[in-house]
Amino acid sequence: MRNKLVIFLVLFAINALIYSCGISNNFINLDDYIYVGHNVKVQSISLENIKWAFTTTYFGHYSPLLWLSYMLDYYIGNGEAIIFHIHNLIIHIINAYLVFLCTNLILKNRLKSFFVSLFFSILALNIEPVVWVSSRKDLLNGFYFFLTMLFYLIYKENKNKKFLFFTFISMLLGALVKSSIVFFTFVMFLIDYLYNFSTYSNKKEKLTIKISIKLFLEKIPFIILSIITVYAGIVTQTKWGAIYNYKDLSIIKKIYNASFYVLSYIRRVFFPSDLSIMYDHPYDTISNLKGIIFIFLILFFIIFSYIYR
Repeated sequence: MRNKLVIFLVLFAINALIYSCGISNNFINLDDYIYVGHNVKVQSISLENIKWAFTTTYFGHYSPLLWLSYMLDYYIGNGEAIIFHIHNLIIHIINAYLVFLCTNLILKNRLKSFFVSLFFSILALNIEPVVWVSSRKDLLNGFYFFLTMLFYLIYKENKNKKFLFFTFISMLLGALVKSSIVFFTFVMFLIDYLYNFSTYSNKKEKLTIKISIKLFLEKIPFIILSIITVYAGIVTQTKWGAIYNYKDLSIIKKIYNASFYVLSYIRRVFFPSDLSIMYDHPYDTISNLKGIIFIFLILFFIIFSYIYR
């Protein structure tokens, strides 16, 4: 416990130093005033505003826990931007520590796990969610994603069903922030492979139909939650006007589009340039050749990761 506390304090100190220059910033015109500055619904904690948080799809999002977090900040700091920035930074540091705890359960090596969490915490891609108040939903989504992963890893370690229940509750709370938490359903199957069938497992099992059915049935509540969350996200985003023309895209164009963004994020991890929070949508400019190259590179990245796992 002492060593883990030291690791947390080191992560806290490094990230506080790195992001301290953004704490004194004010709100910016890009969404901050829409989300917080001019949004009277988050400027006080009341039953009416709490009801609004759980019933609204304001700005295309169903994110009640996000609005409640803004209410708390407004209550503490009377609307001062510095409180919102400090809150963002605290969530980010906790996320980095959750990455350490998850990685340590997998690698069983504190030093390696520390460097993984440190690398995650200082990634240039994290600048946007940490210093931009409107991007807190990404931080909160990350918090519940890593917390959900931690509970599921503990469940795989000791087979205690209560941690599977905690896993579901954590994922449910994440769905009340941002729909992208649904990707954890796929991560669960990857963790199953890691713990049951890979060379990592001390009790490597043979994948049988019986085991496959058991693992699938175990995840039915998560799959149902994912379907509901995705459907709700599409409805709210379409209603707001954030999703358009997607019906005009062919399957090939959709695959190109997804490949483009996956590769773009991978590229920004190693070459952190063009980090603007506004991106041009590429579906009407991307060529077939680029699309094929994007897909090939992603497949290469996956194969490379599998071979040298």
